[in-house]
Amino acid sequence: MNLIQELVNQPVAQCLGWTLLHFVWQGALLAAFYAALRAACRDRSANTRYLAGCLTLLLMAATPLATYRVLSARAGGDLPHATTSAPTTPGNISTPAETPPLVRPGQAHVLARLNRVLDAGVPWLAAGWGLGVMLLSGRLLVGWMRLYHAHVRQGHSLEARLGERLRALQQRLRVTRPVRVMQSALVQVPTLLGWFRPVILLPASALTGLSPMQLELILAHELAHLRRRDHWVNLGQVVLETLLFYHPAVWWVSRCVREEREHCC
Repeated sequence: MNLIQELVNQPVAQCLGWTLLHFVWQGALLAAFYAALRAACRDRSANTRYLAGCLTLLLMAATPLATYRVLSARAGGDLPHATTSAPTTPGNISTPAETPPLVRPGQAHVLARLNRVLDAGVPWLAAGWGLGVMLLSGRLLVGWMRLYHAHVRQGHSLEARLGERLRALQQRLRVTRPVRVMQSALVQVPTLLGWFRPVILLPASALTGLSPMQLELILAHELAHLRRRDHWVNLGQVVLETLLFYHPAVWWVSRCVREEREHCC
């Protein structure tokens, strides 16, 4: 417990907590910007809306970094407070007739009290955020290990059945990287797996309930994802969703990006 208390009392925790708190309104503002941009582009191509979503996610990733940098630069002085007051030197003393007070005495007391509560709470907010990131990261790691187990241990190669058709599609789509296609009982929908050695995992239902033309369209769809390097963009989305998991706007924009990506392919 003493170790946790020491970590919470560090200036880094104070800056991080304020950064997380500021992103509540910053993320909402960026989501509103994306909603307006998406509405303006509703008659444009899916790729245009996809790029708009990716731009918004990049801004959502950059905004907390910029905020933290600004707060860290102020770490030698006061961290951001609910109210600030100018130094009372003879040169800046003004009479009430010249500069009316911005807040009343009662309001100043409330704001000062709120400021003290936030100053005491934001380090614990940073600690809770760190715990949430660790839990989500563990969940993602388990999921990736499960998928890896799906195609390494329990996957069945479909090279003999679909290999020639897959290579013909690769040639038509100009995908030069070697790609394998396998069947797995652990996936419910066709899935592109692997950043360096891509594998297309197909559920058993794709082989029994679809016509050869439908199966070829599925393979072409997954190859389109590979050609566009969507698996790398999706990795960035997963990282952003993990780090900013507490903000619903991040999840909403990321979900819209995934929908538009499917339309693009």
